[in-house]
Amino acid sequence: MGSGSITIVERQGKRGMSLQAVFYATPPGERRPRRIRLVVPRHITAKSAAERWAMNERKAIETEGLGPTTREGRERARREAEAAAEKERAERAERVTIAEIWAQWLTECEAARQSPRTIEGKRISGVHVMPVLGERAAKDLSELDVTRLKKSLAHLSASTMRLVLQHLDTALGWARGALNVAAPKIRAVKGVRVAKGEPRVYDPASLERLVKVSAELSPEHLAVVLLGGEAALRRGEIAGVRVEDLDVKHRLLHVRRQVINVDGQRVERPPKGGRPRCVPLTPRLFEVLVALAKKVPADGWLLRTQRQERGPATEGAIDVRVREAMKAAGLKVEGSHILRHSALSHMLAAGVDVEVVREIAGHVSLAVTARYLHRTTPLQSAAEKLAAMRAGFESAPLGAENDGANVPGVSALMVRGNAAG
Repeated sequence: MGSGSITIVERQGKRGMSLQAVFYATPPGERRPRRIRLVVPRHITAKSAAERWAMNERKAIETEGLGPTTREGRERARREAEAAAEKERAERAERVTIAEIWAQWLTECEAARQSPRTIEGKRISGVHVMPVLGERAAKDLSELDVTRLKKSLAHLSASTMRLVLQHLDTALGWARGALNVAAPKIRAVKGVRVAKGEPRVYDPASLERLVKVSAELSPEHLAVVLLGGEAALRRGEIAGVRVEDLDVKHRLLHVRRQVINVDGQRVERPPKGGRPRCVPLTPRLFEVLVALAKKVPADGWLLRTQRQERGPATEGAIDVRVREAMKAAGLKVEGSHILRHSALSHMLAAGVDVEVVREIAGHVSLAVTARYLHRTTPLQSAAEKLAAMRAGFESAPLGAENDGANVPGVSALMVRGNAAG
């Protein structure tokens, strides 16, 4: 076949008979002609028409180069498209703003099934960030920009300011990995140091007064107070208790869910931390829950609202009952979380192992549970125990025969001390 001739070949394929055009063409920039094989469009059935179509294709190849209709052309087009897309991504990464990052980050958080409260907190942080940094390109972000943001947050509490800065830090870190954005790591984003406050707790006498008053109000008031004050449940977990969660045989309660309020709707979610747990029940709490379980409607929810329709309890319904009991007991009216704090502190004061308390509370780390330890070991008691241990030495005369070996609790210390020496 000469370099200027065109050959039309019939081919039998899975879809029937087809025509192929074979010819030589010299693309621009090349010295030697290439052998080209093209499939003729199926609407062309005559060989003469196929030859005319092939002539036009050869002219196009020799003028514009190999098109995507050939294997070489398709490969080249693919490489060019990939290069163009990569260039576009790089240019896009150079221009992406904090506002765009925040919007995509929130979408990713929703896709990761983070809790509605967590996402709402991040959205609110974005409300504080956007007026200051929203239009700022991420690659141009500097510590001076973060300082401006911190100045705009000065009217907020230190903990809220720190949370906003932490969310900004997390969003930038996500953008570096997911969007390949050259967002710098800014030390100032680490935020503001916030000292952990001591948990507010009731003393045992105040809690018992609250229990007594709640029992006079209603069985559900008593159940709510005891679930918080003795089982250490959060208010959403209290609202999420169902009959099947009660293990009568072992006197346990399975904490499998929490009920939260999202845009005015009652929504079920796993407990905080995402892990179900079991909590032991005190005898009086067990009796109250068993009594309520006998009257539960077909939907299985143990606690109900106080409205006329008596639907399943919400977080608001739990708070209402706790506040009513606090007011009736003459205590300062505050959030229901004080009951959980009191339960954990009283468990530790009673000598319950801190690891057991951690499991009951559902804490991921012992460091969180340790916040309650200071209430169980007052500083003064440490001084009293030290004085009691040394009391045997105060009246003993000096001498080898009175070296402390007979003082209770000291002989073992001496043995360890001698061994160390």
